[in-house]
Amino acid sequence: STCHAADFRLDKWWVVPPLVHLDAEIVEQVRRLLRSAFAYIPATAKSGLVADLDRVLTVEKSIIADWRRIPGCTTDQEIRDFAFALSRKRSRFAFPDDFVDLVQKLKKYIKDKHKKQSEEARHLHSLREIRVQASPSWNHENVKSTLWFIKDSDPDNCKPNWDQFVDKWLGRIKASGRFQTAYAVACFLDDMTAREYIESDILDLDSLSVNQP
Repeated sequence: STCHAADFRLDKWWVVPPLVHLDAEIVEQVRRLLRSAFAYIPATAKSGLVADLDRVLTVEKSIIADWRRIPGCTTDQEIRDFAFALSRKRSRFAFPDDFVDLVQKLKKYIKDKHKKQSEEARHLHSLREIRVQASPSWNHENVKSTLWFIKDSDPDNCKPNWDQFVDKWLGRIKASGRFQTAYAVACFLDDMTAREYIESDILDLDSLSVNQP
């Protein structure tokens, strides 16, 4: 029989997370790397199944040798994205608690709007990832934060209006404590420098809360 799990090799053991069923909207968020608790698998995504990385177990290779294997990723880019999802789960950046509190309203707002059939939702669906950069550092007594809303494309079936929506999203973050000012920009990857990218941290919807959908 087919095992309902994703797997990846670790010497003679295989690390096996279960495939769990999620709503189509959340599956899309997983594909866009907004949900670090899960990994997107193209072969199962149409059935609403993604790998749950919070519930992995190890199985000896000899036990699963006879299982029928269905390739989950078939292209180089799919394999890269899956590998990135796995590595990010283990090395996810730990944002300071006061910053987590600061962006709770933004997180909830994005989750709610993502489900709508609206112009704003189409802009959200066009995002590749959200990153945040702290200046001069996360531990400084006065922090200026920059949010990068990185686009995969401009939205379908509507005129791009990124400035309006970026201002609205930024409005969900109010200055508090060490975090006095915030700046946000929507851009493509090509618009960022390599330094800006590596000195920023991905802001996924799971990293801001222990609650799962």
